[in-house]
This record gives sequence, C-alpha cells and structure tokens, in this order.
Amino acid sequence: MDIRSCELEGVMQAPGLAREFVAKVLPDHPRLDDLRLLVCELVTNSVLHSRSGLPPEGGLTVIVARAASYVRIAVVDEGTAGEGGPRVREAAEDAESGRGLTLVAALADTWGHRRMSRCRTVWVQVNDDAPGGERSEPVRPPAGDHLVPARIPWYPVERGVHG
Repeated sequence: MDIRSCELEGVMQAPGLAREFVAKVLPDHPRLDDLRLLVCELVTNSVLHSRSGLPPEGGLTVIVARAASYVRIAVVDEGTAGEGGPRVREAAEDAESGRGLTLVAALADTWGHRRMSRCRTVWVQVNDDAPGGERSEPVRPPAGDHLVPARIPWYPVERGVHG
C-alpha cells in the first residue's frame, strides 16, 4: 500500500489544496474526479464543523492510501465538542448546505468515521472499477473498537503521525 499525506491549515482554501494533492498523488486514477470531489467534501466539513477551522492554529491531515484495487482517503481533524459524528441528513430543498455527506455516500463505495479523544477521522473508499464496468465489493474495516496501526487510514490517527 502506498500512503501519502499532507497537513493543511483549517482555512477555506484547504479544500482546493486537498483536491490538488489528490490529483498530484493519483493523476491517472480512473475515478479521479470522484476522489477530488470526495476529499473536497471531507475537508470542507472539517473546516466548517470541527475545531480544525478555528484560528489561529486549526489544522487537518489528508491521508491518501493506494492499494492494488482501491483508494482510501482519510481526513483527520481536531474533532468537535459534540458527541454525534458525521451523518447523512436530508437538507431542505432551499438549503444552501447539508448535502455533502449525501454526496459522499453516493460516490464512495464505503465510508465511515472514528473518534478519539483529541481527533476524528472521516474516511472514504473508492474501489477501482472491475473489468466490464462492474464495481468490486468494498473492503470493509474490521468490526470492533480495537485500535490498529495508524497506517490504516480508516482509523483515527493523531495529527502529524503519518505511519
């Protein structure tokens, strides 16, 4: 598995920088447009809805893990004060926001989140298209609350640790 990461400030320019990072790391991926849109949504949510978007030192880490048949992108942020995690919700027709995770759920083959005391990781997985245009089954993370090494990007990592 090839793993790359970058740290970004929690500012409104971060989603664009994350899109550029994904394009640089995966320039020939057949689902690059989906991956760029997914990382943009995850980073935008981190900036808007976590402590990562708070000045002066808010920040987040984007991790891209490329395996033989899939890509996982994880965004590790500084978490929120609330107990609830990210969830798909129905936005009002005239709402200006609230559709990001609906889009994530539609484009990603699987996605999820994990929370630790000081950070939260939201991750997506995009499987490479199988021959004939069929999608392969997603590789799901193991069940349970056990911790695994930080190099597996669907589990939380402390900011700055890049496995």
